[in-house]
Amino acid sequence: MDNCIQLLLNEHNSKDMWVKYLAKYFSTHNVNHIVYKASTDLSKFNMNSGPAIILGLMRGSEIILDLFIRHKQKFYYFDHPYLWLDDRGTFKQYWKRFCKNNFAKNKLEDLSKIDKKHMQRIRNNGLERHLKSIKSWKKNGSYILVCPSSNRIMSRIEQQSITEKEWVRKTVATLKSYTDREIIVKEKNNGKSIKNYLNDNCFACVTYTSMAAIESLQEGIPVFCHPQSPAFPLSLCDLSKIEHPIYPDNRDQLTKTLLLNQFNKEDFLSGLAWNFVNGSDK
Repeated sequence: MDNCIQLLLNEHNSKDMWVKYLAKYFSTHNVNHIVYKASTDLSKFNMNSGPAIILGLMRGSEIILDLFIRHKQKFYYFDHPYLWLDDRGTFKQYWKRFCKNNFAKNKLEDLSKIDKKHMQRIRNNGLERHLKSIKSWKKNGSYILVCPSSNRIMSRIEQQSITEKEWVRKTVATLKSYTDREIIVKEKNNGKSIKNYLNDNCFACVTYTSMAAIESLQEGIPVFCHPQSPAFPLSLCDLSKIEHPIYPDNRDQLTKTLLLNQFNKEDFLSGLAWNFVNGSDK
C-alpha cells in the first residue's frame, strides 16, 4: 500500500485547481497525502514514500516526472483532454485527461467490463456528437503529414534530450527511404489549424504523441505514431510500412476509451476520476 501520495502545485495561473480538486477528495476521504509547491518543495519528493501526481511538463513538473520514470516509480499525470467539443481552448479549461504511469491512455478499454454508469457518463458528455464526427477513411491521398510533438514530452518519454527539429529530421529521412510521396511538416504553433491539412489529399499522418493523431483518425486519415500515443491502438509505428497503413473499423471504441479517461471538476472532487483510473470503479 502507498504510504503517502505526493501532489505538486505548479503555482501558475488556475491550473493548480485540478491538483487541488484531487487533494480535496483525499482530505475528505482520509487518504494519506501531502501537497508540495514547485517553488520551494521539489527536493522533498521521496520516491519511496508513494506516487507522485503531476500536472503538465513545466515549472518543476518535468524534474519530478524524470525522477519517478527513471526509477520506475508510480506516477499520475494530468494534461489537456483527448477530445473536445466546439472550441478547444474553452473546453480544456473544464476537462483534463488523467492517467497512471503514462502521459496518455494508450490501451483500449474493454467496454464489456465498463459499468453502465460510466457509459452513461460519456453519453452525457457528448458521445454521440463525437461518434457522428468520425469520417469515412480517406485512401486516395497524395501527401504525408508530419506533426512533431513538443521537445518536453519527447524528452520525458525517451529520457534523453530530443528536439522537435531533430525528430522531424530523422522522421523525414526515414520516410524518404520508403516513399516518394510529398512530405509536409506542420510545425507546432504555426498558426494554422490541423484541419487545414487533414483533407482528401492527405494520405497519412506521422507523429510522436501529438493529439493530431486523434484528429487524423477522426478525419479518416491513417496514423503512424509512438506506442505511448493515445492513437497507438489503431495505428502503426513502423515507418517502413508507410505505403501500407491500416484502416481499423473500431474508431468508436477508441472514442469511448478516451472519453472515459477524461474528467471534469466534479469527477475529481468525487473521487470518480481517481477510482476509475486505478481500476477500482469501472
